[in-house]
Amino acid sequence: MTSIVIDEVVIPFTSRLYSHRSSWPRTQFCMLQDAGFDVELGFGDEKKLIENDHWYVSHGMEFKGTYNLNGGFSQRIADRLRIMIDKPSGSITSLEIPMPNLTQLLEPRARGTEFDLSPGEWAELSNVCDTADIMTHREMLPCGIIERVVLGDSHSVARYETGTLVLRNDGLTMHGLLSRGIKSYLDAENLTKIKHLVISAGNIDIRHHLMRQVDPQKSICEMLVEMSKQLNELEDEGVIESFEVTAPYPVEFEGRKLPKTGYYKNTPFFGSWNDRALLAEYMTNIMALTFGNVHYWPREWFQMDPEKYADTFMEKPRSVHLSPAFYPWDLERNERRGESS
Repeated sequence: MTSIVIDEVVIPFTSRLYSHRSSWPRTQFCMLQDAGFDVELGFGDEKKLIENDHWYVSHGMEFKGTYNLNGGFSQRIADRLRIMIDKPSGSITSLEIPMPNLTQLLEPRARGTEFDLSPGEWAELSNVCDTADIMTHREMLPCGIIERVVLGDSHSVARYETGTLVLRNDGLTMHGLLSRGIKSYLDAENLTKIKHLVISAGNIDIRHHLMRQVDPQKSICEMLVEMSKQLNELEDEGVIESFEVTAPYPVEFEGRKLPKTGYYKNTPFFGSWNDRALLAEYMTNIMALTFGNVHYWPREWFQMDPEKYADTFMEKPRSVHLSPAFYPWDLERNERRGESS
């Protein structure tokens, strides 16, 4: 059996389990392992890139067609690009998206540095990228069977378990999901028959948007009524057999420094911590009244001191995401958390 290593090319993933960014390649690892592949995670280990037969390139959650090279083009980046060039033909596969042309993205950044590749190497790299295979999320599923779909924002990866297709839409609000329509997201993936659909949205609405509304509680009720309507219609049409919704997380500690990517209108949140905490509780209560199947996070998280909750359960050093160390599905062992204990 051919061996596979999963890693980014330019900005490798950290092996630290509390990293939200690394939760995505960890999820891909679980899917490929379930599908019978001999696979491991690279986590920046160049030796693994050389020793394994295939390099499956997992792109960072933040990748939007360019790289933020803190410190500029480096010797390590050049070394990793040369490893890619030296891999046998057909041994590079891009996960989820077509392989970006790294020559176009990086040659201008390398120009004038002592680490610049030769013109011939840049040409070879361009050819490797242009001819790389693509494997989609659906193709990673065992036998391609879709039993369970999670649809939502960047937090949706926390609802992964075996046999799940995660439709992660970073920055997606509950309002945006419903305005576009749940069905439109499924149609975009040609999903016409799903056993179980999981919705994961609402945390961004609580953090940034609901306290800007005239009547935040009314807005929550209207969204959840609309969500129920759309989900019941999908069930009646036979698109989904069952569904569940995900209750919001505890409101983050206000003193926690957040990356600017999580800001909206130059603010990390809108409304006091107490007001937003009450909205999270209200949304959870209305979900309980509206839906028969709701995923609740542990009650003790909501009863903790906010700073202690953030330091214990959220991604380090700063983020609005749950640490993967506390996902219901253990992405290291590829099993439901606590099963082997």
